[in-house]
Amino acid sequence: MANCLSDFPPGPLDRYRKLASFDWKQLHLYLHGEGFLNYQNEFYNEILKYPVLLEQPDPTPTLDEVRRMTNQRMFALKLARDAVTSKTNWHPPDRYFADIIASNLLDPSTAIKRGLAFDMFINAITSMGTERHRHFIESCSNGDIFGCFGLTEIGHGSNTKGMKTTATYDPVSRQFILHSPDFQAGKCWVGCLGQIATHGVIFAHLVTPGGTKHGLHAFVVPIRDPRTLIPYPGIKVGDMGEKAGLNGVDNGFIVFDQYGIPKENLLNKIGDVTENGEYVTDFTDPGKKHGAALGNLSDGRVQMYTI
Repeated sequence: MANCLSDFPPGPLDRYRKLASFDWKQLHLYLHGEGFLNYQNEFYNEILKYPVLLEQPDPTPTLDEVRRMTNQRMFALKLARDAVTSKTNWHPPDRYFADIIASNLLDPSTAIKRGLAFDMFINAITSMGTERHRHFIESCSNGDIFGCFGLTEIGHGSNTKGMKTTATYDPVSRQFILHSPDFQAGKCWVGCLGQIATHGVIFAHLVTPGGTKHGLHAFVVPIRDPRTLIPYPGIKVGDMGEKAGLNGVDNGFIVFDQYGIPKENLLNKIGDVTENGEYVTDFTDPGKKHGAALGNLSDGRVQMYTI
């Protein structure tokens, strides 16, 4: 246990710690386990190699300064995490939570931004996509593209049954045409969308030729040129500006105007469309298919307790 937990440095709380009726180290070890604590210690030691993660920001920074600092820290935090992950043999499910807790102690905005741009985007593609989407995962892991996760809409929040964004398959162009029928259908509060996201996992109602709707499905949608970060034609994307907190995270909105994406960008684990526009799925119960489509949200909601 001595290798996992160090004593607190002397300070004003010493008197109160001595009043505890239990050994805090034993409790910490019981709650998390030795592997969890060793991983966090490795992570903290790796963080010390990146000066940008240790800098104290200006007490009254501008929004632009906060965003720039958070972006720099996001990349450094990813490199630190990747370095620790590559050399540890400890890979249970709670390794991810050990990483999240340690990252949030450093800076919540940086932790959330890294989690959205890399982890949640990759996890969504992994859980809802198939082998044909692997190149998106590799590009994001390498830092060539940055992701976001677009479910919430302006008019109805995360009420998934009220979503209005559509993705209509066109068999002539072999594309899905994403469209926001009105402003209320715009995706909003999407983290990383305001400035840096080059791609997004976007939820929309899949529509086949003839107008038949097949429920919410997820699509990998190119948003900005990865080299210039200029948005592509056919979309309106904007930054939602300063917030009460977490201003390092660039929350944004996006509205689609008959915006075409390749057929293959449908994350097709729960259902797919043939070249001529026939919808195919292994699900016979629409409710179960809907649940499978939204299952990826569980990770993000469970993680909220670490912030």
